[in-house]
Amino acid sequence: MPVAAERLDGLTRIGQEITPYVTPDGRWLLFSRDGDLYWVTAQRLEQDQE
Repeated sequence: MPVAAERLDGLTRIGQEITPYVTPDGRWLLFSRDGDLYWVTAQRLEQDQE
């Protein structure tokens, strides 16, 4: 199920964010911001949906 972008305000930062990827097990969201790699637990996305 897609997540509305406005529901991710806590994850949004200034900078170029590209290549989002959710791991096959659905546990992690990986992305690149200004050339650095980051990962966030997918539970954070579920919390933002509530």
